[in-house]
Amino acid sequence: MKSTSPIRIAAAVLILAVAVTATWAASDKAVIEIKNKAKSAGAITFTFTPAEGESKEIEVGVINKMKAGEIARDVMKQFTLALGDGYQVRISSQKVTIQGVAKKKADAPTFDVVLSGNSVSGVSVVIK
Repeated sequence: MKSTSPIRIAAAVLILAVAVTATWAASDKAVIEIKNKAKSAGAITFTFTPAEGESKEIEVGVINKMKAGEIARDVMKQFTLALGDGYQVRISSQKVTIQGVAKKKADAPTFDVVLSGNSVSGVSVVIK
């Protein structure tokens, strides 16, 4: 059996690290848009990762036939509870905006939000 050289292993690790870093899309603002009415009960799960700190899983329970605006309202509530004072969470119709808060815009905390799960039939989630 042929063994893998330490140089090849190190190169593979470096390539993986670059690929992971390239997918990091940290910003000081994110917009979550909820589309369509729920056709089933379930949960929508987000992963919030601050540039400095540990990731948080944020889960929003959804009941059958819940409208997009109602789901967005619950998304706003869960993010507000989970993130605290360092972030401003607002809602406008079916869009939830999360923004880092600081006295100077340049000091605003950066973060990434990704959809990590959606078991609700009929509902689409878009993160910008």
